Amino acid sequence: MIKEFPVTENVDTLLISIRKLFHYSPRNYAIFQAIQESYGLKKLKFIRAATTRWLSHGKSCVRLIDRYEQVLDAIDASLDDKYVPEVYGLRHQLLDKPTVAMVLVLCDILRLVINFSDYLQGENVFSDMHIRCGELIDQLHHLVVRFDVSVERPDQDLYLSRMETLFQVIDDRTALARRLRGPAMMTPRQVVEEIAKPVTYALINEISDAFQCSPVLAAFSVFNLQKVPENVAEISLYGEVSIKLMQCATATAESGLSDYLFCHFQRMIFALKALKFLYLI
Repeated sequence: MIKEFPVTENVDTLLISIRKLFHYSPRNYAIFQAIQESYGLKKLKFIRAATTRWLSHGKSCVRLIDRYEQVLDAIDASLDDKYVPEVYGLRHQLLDKPTVAMVLVLCDILRLVINFSDYLQGENVFSDMHIRCGELIDQLHHLVVRFDVSVERPDQDLYLSRMETLFQVIDDRTALARRLRGPAMMTPRQVVEEIAKPVTYALINEISDAFQCSPVLAAFSVFNLQKVPENVAEISLYGEVSIKLMQCATATAESGLSDYLFCHFQRMIFALKALKFLYLI
């Protein structure tokens, strides 16, 4: 995603830099806390965005948007006290409209992806993974529609709806001469067409490629006890096709499976048959 959309890397760098600014400097951290208090807001820390975890990126993006002006105020106060080129560069990043727009888009996208990520870390990941993956892709397609509609009718449930407010803050914090030298004004339609929709579609393609569900893998859904029918007559037939698929897969791959995995797989099938028998009696 970063290779296809370089602005995503800018967001990554921004989140990490802001966290370092407040985490490694007690002075800057105290300024940030004091400014939040002056706004009458709950004093919060800035969340670390770990490069390998969707969850941390989602929370970090949301925290930045929820405390955007306060972060800017803290940076300005730090620069007033002592000019540091790195901090000034961070301020420049924070006032970059495409980067801020990408943060807003990620807030909306990652809310959906995080739910799927949490599911993948659960115990019953094989039981209905293909279904949950399909649901996520449908939700992302629906999000694209919401992005499109929000240009004409702002959707208050989307973080993207805060774009114009944040862009106004950026204009207010940017010197006129610098604004005139900078790129042309970004419109909501541009953000949706050039950032929000392409990024979401690219993610949909990535997820679709990564979670190709084979019939054998889909057969694991038979172990989801919530799918066991209540009708006794149906229980005797429940899962027969799935069991045969798994048995065939086991027989085919037996030579390549470790003894432990092979025995564990066979025990799972036996347990399902025993469960069906208990239901019947």
